[in-house]
Amino acid sequence: MKGWPTSSAPPPRSACPPADVPDRPARPDSPDRSDRPARQDVEFASEGVVLRGWLDLPGGEGPHPAIVVTGGFAGVKEVFLHHDYPRVFAVAGFVVLCFDHANCGTSDGLPRQELDPVRQQRGYLDAITFLALHPAVDPDRIG
Repeated sequence: MKGWPTSSAPPPRSACPPADVPDRPARPDSPDRSDRPARQDVEFASEGVVLRGWLDLPGGEGPHPAIVVTGGFAGVKEVFLHHDYPRVFAVAGFVVLCFDHANCGTSDGLPRQELDPVRQQRGYLDAITFLALHPAVDPDRIG
């Protein structure tokens, strides 16, 4: 087709958008951001075990809306290290709780790596309760 490159080489650098596009938010890990989110290690109880995760807190005064995220059915919170969606949401003003399901990652529970969808749903509910009780969170704006 006319206009399409014929090689599998990456596009020239000039084809990539510049880092200083005005409508794009700055990267949350940029050293010049005074309002970048703070990440805390947290834990909360669910179904008799301790679930562990990260809490990303936005800059500025709260209370803030909040979001609960996980790495998926069998994933762990570290799945977000290369695509840091929790920090993107935190830069936008959300408190973000990212946690490992019971039996997975840094959370407690046996047998290890056992996947129980009902238990995971209860873990989400306990994560929402954890956020609702956090002083930085507006409990009426949790998703």
